[in-house]
Amino acid sequence: MNEIFDITIFIQDVTEVKAEDKMVKMISFSGNCNSQYFQGEILPGGIDTQVIQANGKGTLSARYMMRGIDSSKASCCVFVENNGVMAENGEIETIPKIVTDSKELAWLQNAPLHGKLVMEKGALHVKIYVN
Repeated sequence: MNEIFDITIFIQDVTEVKAEDKMVKMISFSGNCNSQYFQGEILPGGIDTQVIQANGKGTLSARYMMRGIDSSKASCCVFVENNGVMAENGEIETIPKIVTDSKELAWLQNAPLHGKLVMEKGALHVKIYVN
């Protein structure tokens, strides 16, 4: 797998509701991306909605827009929709979908992508790979 994006996430706020058998969290966040393909910032409005069952399994759906430059140094925006599942052991794997106005990154819109959420150096990272 080839890493396309390494996005550092900064959690801003968490709102949650708990029921008997599940919990729903809405997590707002900011962050930045530094990779050979794209460098930029997450624009205001990034949100991750998580539905967590009593057994610890759950789903997440994050949506956010980034503005920055692609590998040709052209200004561009990248929209990411990242849907995934949470395993009981806490691992989170996702299937990202990307929309961009970058000619250099347009191929990502149809590429087979895979994502992971990982802790590195005390920070949360979203890693997006092409299969």
